[in-house]
Amino acid sequence: MTLVDWVCNPLCGSLLSKKAAVGLCGSLLTNLTAFLSGAWFDVSLIGGAFEKVAYALPFIHAVDLVRAIVAEDFSAIFPHLYVVIGYATVLFSLSIFVFKYKIQKN
Repeated sequence: MTLVDWVCNPLCGSLLSKKAAVGLCGSLLTNLTAFLSGAWFDVSLIGGAFEKVAYALPFIHAVDLVRAIVAEDFSAIFPHLYVVIGYATVLFSLSIFVFKYKIQKN
């Protein structure tokens, strides 16, 4: 299970129906993550708005984090680690809040 699964599945499951959550968190979110992570191709080759969107999301930071760990470049680890942990914390907190709201509403 990836970070995307741990963070997005509870949020999608709280906001959407069972079929919609499976479809969104399944192939659509997985493909979006793969394209915006820079794992398959370097996003700087495309540039422009695509590159700005990719660096605004945590996926490319997670890939760069792993690349820095493998290369033993310890000075490059922490900026990406902070972004990934920040996104995970915010989205996980949001999913808890939405889940509690939905439970209290029902």
